[in-house]
Amino acid sequence: SHDGIHWKKPHVGRFTYKRSKKNNIVIAATGQLSDEEEMFEPPATVGGIRAANSILHQPDEPDPQRRYKALVRTRGFSLLTSPDGIRWTDCGKIFDQGYDCTTIAYDPVRKIYYANSKMQAWGRRGRGHMESPDCLHWSDAQYQMTVDQRDRPNDQMYTMDMWYYETLHLAFLRVYHVEPEHRLDLQLISARDPRHWDRTFRSALLELGDQRSNEWDWANQSVISVPPVVVGDQMWIYYSGRTQDHRSRDY
Repeated sequence: SHDGIHWKKPHVGRFTYKRSKKNNIVIAATGQLSDEEEMFEPPATVGGIRAANSILHQPDEPDPQRRYKALVRTRGFSLLTSPDGIRWTDCGKIFDQGYDCTTIAYDPVRKIYYANSKMQAWGRRGRGHMESPDCLHWSDAQYQMTVDQRDRPNDQMYTMDMWYYETLHLAFLRVYHVEPEHRLDLQLISARDPRHWDRTFRSALLELGDQRSNEWDWANQSVISVPPVVVGDQMWIYYSGRTQDHRSRDY
Protein backbone atom coordinates (compact mmCIF):
# COMPACT_ATOMS: atom_id res chain seq x y z
CA SER A 1 0.00 0.00 0.00
CA HIS A 2 1.11 3.55 -0.73
CA ASP A 3 -1.29 5.22 1.69
CA GLY A 4 -2.27 2.55 4.25
CA ILE A 5 -5.86 2.52 3.02
CA HIS A 6 -5.81 1.04 -0.49
CA TRP A 7 -4.09 -2.35 -0.67
CA LYS A 8 -3.11 -4.89 -3.30
CA LYS A 9 -1.69 -8.41 -3.08
CA PRO A 10 1.62 -8.75 -4.93
CA HIS A 11 2.55 -12.00 -6.64
CA VAL A 12 5.94 -12.79 -5.08
CA GLY A 13 6.26 -16.21 -6.74
CA ARG A 14 7.91 -17.98 -3.81
CA PHE A 15 5.63 -20.96 -3.18
CA THR A 16 3.19 -23.08 -5.14
CA TYR A 17 -0.38 -23.12 -3.88
CA LYS A 18 -3.17 -24.81 -5.86
CA ARG A 19 -0.69 -25.42 -8.68
CA SER A 20 0.23 -21.76 -9.04
CA LYS A 21 2.92 -19.37 -7.80
CA LYS A 22 0.69 -16.35 -8.39
CA ASN A 23 0.24 -15.63 -4.69
CA ASN A 24 1.73 -13.55 -1.90
CA ILE A 25 2.87 -16.42 0.36
CA VAL A 26 6.29 -15.76 1.93
CA ILE A 27 6.29 -18.24 4.86
CA ALA A 28 4.94 -21.72 4.22
CA ALA A 29 5.26 -25.34 5.30
CA THR A 30 8.71 -26.78 5.96
CA GLY A 31 8.62 -29.50 3.31
CA GLN A 32 7.43 -32.56 5.22
CA LEU A 33 3.86 -32.07 4.02
CA SER A 34 2.66 -33.82 0.89
CA ASP A 35 -0.59 -31.89 0.61
CA GLU A 36 -0.15 -28.21 -0.19
CA GLU A 37 -3.70 -27.61 1.04
CA GLU A 38 -2.38 -28.23 4.57
CA MET A 39 0.03 -25.32 4.26
CA PHE A 40 -1.94 -23.09 6.59
CA GLU A 41 -2.96 -25.56 9.30
CA PRO A 42 -0.84 -28.72 9.22
CA PRO A 43 -0.91 -31.24 12.06
CA ALA A 44 1.37 -30.07 14.88
CA THR A 45 3.31 -33.33 14.89
CA VAL A 46 4.30 -33.06 11.23
CA GLY A 47 6.46 -29.97 11.65
CA GLY A 48 4.79 -27.53 9.26
CA ILE A 49 4.42 -23.83 9.96
CA ARG A 50 1.22 -23.22 11.92
CA ALA A 51 1.40 -19.45 12.41
CA ALA A 52 3.77 -16.49 12.46
CA ASN A 53 3.13 -15.13 15.95
CA SER A 54 5.43 -12.10 15.74
CA ILE A 55 7.37 -10.34 13.00
CA LEU A 56 9.99 -7.76 14.00
CA HIS A 57 11.54 -5.21 11.64
CA GLN A 58 14.88 -3.86 12.86
CA PRO A 59 16.48 -1.57 10.23
CA ASP A 60 19.51 -0.97 12.51
CA GLU A 61 20.34 -4.68 12.86
CA PRO A 62 24.08 -5.00 11.97
CA ASP A 63 23.50 -8.25 10.08
CA PRO A 64 21.46 -7.34 6.96
CA GLN A 65 20.21 -10.95 6.73
CA ARG A 66 18.50 -10.60 10.14
CA ARG A 67 16.69 -7.28 9.78
CA TYR A 68 13.36 -9.09 9.82
CA LYS A 69 12.70 -11.75 12.47
CA ALA A 70 9.65 -14.00 12.69
CA LEU A 71 8.58 -16.21 15.58
CA VAL A 72 6.73 -19.16 14.05
CA ARG A 73 4.89 -22.12 15.54
CA THR A 74 6.83 -25.15 14.39
CA ARG A 75 8.89 -27.60 16.50
CA GLY A 76 7.60 -25.64 19.46
CA PHE A 77 8.67 -22.14 18.45
CA SER A 78 11.31 -21.41 15.81
CA LEU A 79 13.03 -18.27 14.51
CA LEU A 80 13.03 -17.23 10.86
CA THR A 81 15.16 -14.32 9.63
CA SER A 82 15.04 -12.29 6.42
CA PRO A 83 16.74 -9.32 4.74
CA ASP A 84 13.53 -8.10 3.11
CA GLY A 85 10.49 -9.81 4.64
CA ILE A 86 10.10 -12.01 1.56
CA ARG A 87 13.01 -14.48 1.56
CA TRP A 88 13.22 -16.28 4.92
CA THR A 89 15.85 -18.53 6.53
CA ASP A 90 14.85 -21.08 9.16
CA CYS A 91 17.20 -20.73 12.16
CA GLY A 92 15.62 -23.68 13.99
CA LYS A 93 13.85 -24.16 17.27
CA ILE A 94 14.54 -21.50 19.92
CA PHE A 95 12.17 -22.51 22.74
CA ASP A 96 9.09 -24.54 23.57
CA GLN A 97 8.02 -23.00 26.89
CA GLY A 98 4.74 -21.48 25.84
CA TYR A 99 1.38 -22.30 24.31
CA ASP A 100 0.09 -21.09 20.94
CA CYS A 101 -0.28 -17.34 21.61
CA THR A 102 3.34 -16.54 22.52
CA THR A 103 5.00 -13.40 21.11
CA ILE A 104 8.38 -11.62 21.05
CA ALA A 105 9.59 -7.99 21.07
CA TYR A 106 12.79 -5.98 21.51
CA ASP A 107 13.70 -3.77 24.48
CA PRO A 108 16.00 -1.00 23.14
CA VAL A 109 16.75 0.27 26.65
CA ARG A 110 18.19 -2.98 28.02
CA LYS A 111 19.14 -4.13 24.49
CA ILE A 112 17.54 -7.55 24.83
CA TYR A 113 14.76 -9.51 23.19
CA TYR A 114 11.90 -10.67 25.37
CA ALA A 115 9.07 -13.14 24.91
CA ASN A 116 5.63 -12.97 26.41
CA SER A 117 4.50 -16.59 26.67
CA LYS A 118 1.05 -18.02 27.10
CA MET A 119 0.93 -20.29 30.15
CA GLN A 120 -1.54 -21.72 32.61
CA ALA A 121 -1.94 -19.94 35.94
CA TRP A 122 -4.33 -21.27 38.57
CA GLY A 123 -6.48 -22.99 35.99
CA ARG A 124 -6.66 -20.00 33.64
CA ARG A 125 -4.64 -18.58 30.77
CA GLY A 126 -1.89 -16.26 32.01
CA ARG A 127 1.38 -14.75 30.80
CA GLY A 128 5.05 -15.61 31.29
CA HIS A 129 8.33 -13.81 30.55
CA MET A 130 11.57 -14.93 28.84
CA GLU A 131 14.66 -13.01 27.72
CA SER A 132 17.41 -13.41 25.11
CA PRO A 133 20.53 -11.44 24.09
CA ASP A 134 20.35 -12.56 20.44
CA CYS A 135 16.82 -13.94 19.82
CA LEU A 136 18.33 -17.45 19.61
CA HIS A 137 19.25 -18.40 23.18
CA TRP A 138 16.46 -17.91 25.70
CA SER A 139 16.04 -17.99 29.47
CA ASP A 140 13.45 -20.27 31.06
CA ALA A 141 9.91 -18.92 31.19
CA GLN A 142 8.94 -17.26 34.46
CA TYR A 143 5.35 -16.58 35.52
CA GLN A 144 4.48 -12.91 35.01
CA MET A 145 0.78 -12.17 35.48
CA THR A 146 -2.82 -13.22 35.11
CA VAL A 147 -6.22 -11.63 35.71
CA ASP A 148 -7.15 -10.21 39.11
CA GLN A 149 -10.15 -8.94 41.08
CA ARG A 150 -10.50 -5.88 38.82
CA ASP A 151 -11.30 -8.12 35.84
CA ARG A 152 -14.63 -9.77 35.14
CA PRO A 153 -15.25 -13.16 36.74
CA ASN A 154 -13.78 -15.93 34.54
CA ASP A 155 -11.78 -13.53 32.33
CA GLN A 156 -8.48 -14.86 30.95
CA MET A 157 -5.38 -13.35 29.29
CA TYR A 158 -5.17 -14.76 25.79
CA THR A 159 -2.23 -13.05 24.09
CA MET A 160 -0.11 -9.87 24.02
CA ASP A 161 1.50 -7.90 21.18
CA MET A 162 4.21 -5.54 22.42
CA TRP A 163 6.23 -2.60 21.07
CA TYR A 164 8.36 0.33 22.26
CA TYR A 165 7.22 3.92 21.63
CA GLU A 166 9.12 7.05 22.72
CA THR A 167 10.09 6.08 26.32
CA LEU A 168 7.39 3.52 27.01
CA HIS A 169 6.64 -0.12 26.34
CA LEU A 170 3.08 -0.61 25.13
CA ALA A 171 1.07 -3.74 24.40
CA PHE A 172 -2.30 -4.85 23.12
CA LEU A 173 -3.58 -7.39 25.62
CA ARG A 174 -6.22 -9.68 24.14
CA VAL A 175 -8.70 -10.60 26.88
CA TYR A 176 -10.96 -13.63 26.68
CA HIS A 177 -14.32 -13.06 28.36
CA VAL A 178 -15.26 -16.70 28.93
CA GLU A 179 -18.71 -16.16 30.38
CA PRO A 180 -21.30 -15.51 29.27
CA GLU A 181 -20.32 -14.49 25.73
CA HIS A 182 -17.00 -16.25 24.91
CA ARG A 183 -15.74 -13.11 23.16
CA LEU A 184 -12.25 -11.55 22.91
CA ASP A 185 -11.38 -7.85 22.83
CA LEU A 186 -8.25 -5.69 23.12
CA GLN A 187 -6.97 -3.65 26.06
CA LEU A 188 -4.00 -1.24 26.05
CA ILE A 189 -1.37 -1.77 28.75
CA SER A 190 2.00 -0.11 29.43
CA ALA A 191 5.35 -0.58 31.17
CA ARG A 192 8.61 1.23 31.86
CA ASP A 193 10.15 -2.23 32.14
CA PRO A 194 8.46 -5.11 30.25
CA ARG A 195 9.04 -7.40 33.22
CA HIS A 196 6.35 -5.40 35.07
CA TRP A 197 3.21 -4.34 33.19
CA ASP A 198 0.68 -1.73 34.35
CA ARG A 199 -2.98 -2.47 33.64
CA THR A 200 -4.47 0.87 34.62
CA PHE A 201 -7.26 0.68 32.02
CA ARG A 202 -9.47 -2.40 31.98
CA SER A 203 -11.97 -1.30 29.33
CA ALA A 204 -11.71 -2.39 25.69
CA LEU A 205 -9.58 -0.18 23.47
CA LEU A 206 -11.88 -0.98 20.53
CA GLU A 207 -15.50 -1.81 21.24
CA LEU A 208 -16.70 -5.10 19.82
CA GLY A 209 -19.31 -4.87 17.10
CA ASP A 210 -23.01 -5.45 17.59
CA GLN A 211 -23.91 -9.15 17.71
CA ARG A 212 -27.57 -8.66 16.90
CA SER A 213 -26.76 -7.12 13.52
CA ASN A 214 -23.87 -9.58 12.99
CA GLU A 215 -21.24 -6.85 12.61
CA TRP A 216 -17.94 -8.22 11.30
CA ASP A 217 -16.06 -7.90 14.62
CA TRP A 218 -18.71 -8.66 17.22
CA ALA A 219 -17.05 -11.83 18.55
CA ASN A 220 -13.28 -11.61 18.31
CA GLN A 221 -10.55 -9.05 17.63
CA SER A 222 -6.84 -9.51 16.82
CA VAL A 223 -4.12 -6.96 16.08
CA ILE A 224 -2.66 -7.32 12.58
CA SER A 225 0.50 -5.23 12.87
CA VAL A 226 2.68 -4.10 15.76
CA PRO A 227 3.75 -1.39 16.21
CA PRO A 228 0.88 0.78 14.95
CA VAL A 229 1.69 2.96 11.95
CA VAL A 230 2.46 6.58 12.86
CA VAL A 231 0.79 8.96 10.37
CA GLY A 232 1.32 12.61 11.30
CA ASP A 233 -0.01 13.03 14.83
CA GLN A 234 -2.04 9.79 14.64
CA MET A 235 -1.32 6.11 15.28
CA TRP A 236 -3.14 3.79 12.87
CA ILE A 237 -4.09 0.41 14.35
CA TYR A 238 -4.78 -2.42 11.92
CA TYR A 239 -6.85 -5.25 13.33
CA SER A 240 -9.01 -8.15 12.25
CA GLY A 241 -12.44 -9.14 13.50
CA ARG A 242 -14.59 -12.25 13.42
CA THR A 243 -18.21 -13.26 13.70
CA GLN A 244 -17.33 -16.52 15.47
CA ASP A 245 -16.88 -16.65 19.23
CA HIS A 246 -14.15 -18.73 20.87
CA ARG A 247 -16.34 -21.81 21.08
CA SER A 248 -16.11 -21.92 17.29
CA ARG A 249 -12.94 -22.36 15.19
CA ASP A 250 -10.78 -19.38 16.10
CA TYR A 251 -10.05 -17.73 12.72
